[in-house]
Formats: sequence, structure tokens, C-alpha cells
Amino acid sequence: MRAQAAGQFSFHNLPFLRIGMIAVPPRAFMALPPGETEGLGLLDIDTVIGPAKRLCEIEATDAISGTQVTGYEMHMGVTTGAGLDRPWLDLDGRPEGAASADGRVTGTYLHGIFGSGPFRAQWLRTLGASGSAGDHSGRIETALDRLADGIEADLDLDALLRSAR
Repeated sequence: MRAQAAGQFSFHNLPFLRIGMIAVPPRAFMALPPGETEGLGLLDIDTVIGPAKRLCEIEATDAISGTQVTGYEMHMGVTTGAGLDRPWLDLDGRPEGAASADGRVTGTYLHGIFGSGPFRAQWLRTLGASGSAGDHSGRIETALDRLADGIEADLDLDALLRSAR
């Protein structure tokens, strides 16, 4: 099924850790049990989870189009493998992410990159879709506020808290 799905669809920007193989050393990450977990196998990469978390804002360049992108880097581990020989992004001369040999699958440790309007529009064009390069953060905030208002109006918080006890 995995090979069939990979052959039919483009899996751009799946969470990087789930694309390859994940190894969790003992006591490295308390939420995951030690051992190995098979990912989707869509990129030729392996990740070993580590205890130190890297979190920082970034500015990068799409390695193919040259489009600038901003976001933040967040991960706990080291990724190796042949998939890294085809980086997706450039972080000030440091390769970031990976792409499959056919270019249909990409992955990265970077988050928030689709908030960059020009990058988002360029990425959508690679999929054959059209997209706005404008800032859509205001629309997202409005939609989230409407969702929160609806939940607040319909949620009986006291009943929920009673059932949780």
C-alpha cells in the first residue's frame, strides 16, 4: 500500500520524522518508548531522536526556485541518509531537508514556511495549483476566532470538567 500511495500522490512537506525511519534511544525522549519505529519510507532517511531540542527562527531559500522563505526550525535529533543528498532548502549555505529522487516527496524540520506568501504561491504552482502570494494570516486568525466562538457557545465546560474527574 505504501508503494502504491507513493506512486499515486505527491506527499510534499509531511512531518520530516514520519517520512523515514525513527530510532529512539533509551531516555532520549520521554514521550516515546525506546526502539525503532518505521515511518512511511517515502524518503531514504533515518532519524535518531536526541535529548536536546533545537528551536530558532529561520530564513531560507528554496533550492529549486530560489524563492525566499521564513519560518522556524524545531527538532530533537539527527537525520542521516541518501535523501539528504537532495536538500529542499538552503539555510545560509547549509542544506536543509530532503527530497526523493523523483522530486515528488520533500521533507524538512522547518515549520511555518507556508506563512510566507511568495513561497506558498510558488510551492502551489509546483503542484499545478494557483495560489495567492498575499498574507493570509488575518484570514486564518478570523477563522480561528470564529471556530473558538462556536466551540465556546456550544461547549458545556462544567460538564466536561466533571466527566474528566
